Amino acid sequence: MVRTAGYAASVVAQLIVKGVIEDKGVIPPERLGMNERICKQITEELEKRNIKITEIEAKDD
Repeated sequence: MVRTAGYAASVVAQLIVKGVIEDKGVIPPERLGMNERICKQITEELEKRNIKITEIEAKDD
């Protein structure tokens, strides 16, 4: 779990330095996740570090 959190923080920091994330101040991860481009970049970088994210949609009963 520590690795996953550290990797995510590192990826987000790198995206800030590169100017991909332009927001200032504290940004909740949920807000970053609403931006499809940023979410995709974070996911791709985590996959490079062997962290796989799977999305499963709930079925309506």
